Amino acid sequence: MNDTVSVLETVPWLDASDRREYCDRREGDALAGLRYTLFGGRRSGYRRAVDGQAGYVDRYDPSVYLVALGVLVLSCLDALMTLKLISHGAVEANPIMNYFLNQDVQLFIEVKILSTAFCLVLLVVHAQFHIFRTVKVTRILHGFFMMYLSLFIYEIFLLDGIS
Repeated sequence: MNDTVSVLETVPWLDASDRREYCDRREGDALAGLRYTLFGGRRSGYRRAVDGQAGYVDRYDPSVYLVALGVLVLSCLDALMTLKLISHGAVEANPIMNYFLNQDVQLFIEVKILSTAFCLVLLVVHAQFHIFRTVKVTRILHGFFMMYLSLFIYEIFLLDGIS
């Protein structure tokens, strides 16, 4: 299929001397938005100083992705460590996760990972925003990383005490 469309074909009231052609941006790659997000989009910052309050961008700082991936990996490790500790007699402290754990172990892991991943997507999308006009969302993301890292180290010490 031809990627260019004649203006005469799309706008019937133009005369025949107009021979301009243009590419229809909608007939492109369906995954272009994902490609721009992952491998460099168009907007990575603000155009005007007044835009700097909050806004969505096409490209995020790679460190935001790295921290989000770190949180997700630590969350998966936390789920595995929790199961290991429970097999040695520990109790899940989170009542919501305890409910899912009592239902089914696979359900517990799925809910834990999917809920963490969903929250991480929300945090990454809003990385340029501030909460209460003081705390940038990326700081919250870093806080979650430190929290999960601390929890993982604590669970290692618990397992070491059991062995």
